[in-house]
Amino acid sequence: MDKQQINKMEQHLRDLLAEHDGLLMLLKRKHEAVRQAKPGVVEDCTMRENAHVQRIGRIEKDRQQLLAAMSPAGLGRFLKLSEIAALADEPQRSHLLVLASQLRLRMTEIREIGQVTKQTMESLLKHMQGMVQMIVQTVGGGGTYSRRGRVTQPAKLSSFSAVA
Repeated sequence: MDKQQINKMEQHLRDLLAEHDGLLMLLKRKHEAVRQAKPGVVEDCTMRENAHVQRIGRIEKDRQQLLAAMSPAGLGRFLKLSEIAALADEPQRSHLLVLASQLRLRMTEIREIGQVTKQTMESLLKHMQGMVQMIVQTVGGGGTYSRRGRVTQPAKLSSFSAVA
């Protein structure tokens, strides 16, 4: 196995880990902002997340191209990282395996915090929709039925004032 290619693979893994670390930090910050109802912070985190995701995509594309170059033509698939590591000398073998393990762990953490944040945002959205519905009912009043069974609307208020 070409030592230069293995060095590049190790660097790709280091770069991916760094980007995933940054993404995880932003996701944690966004989750806290959702909990505290800070939409400006949520928006800022979302914009920054996109930059990390774009960089991860570019690094991953380069990593896939490297895998293609490292994999034998007749194999019909890319080599697995464990197969590449098995062909490398120490300490690179250990470095590749440790980086791959750390990257898998980070991706699991990202998936978990993403799911929790999604559930939190859905709960907040349901809460806000319920509040809006209550305001609409309070301002508009409830409808009643006429003798013919049709819903009639009471007179609507022409203004609404709320104090926070």
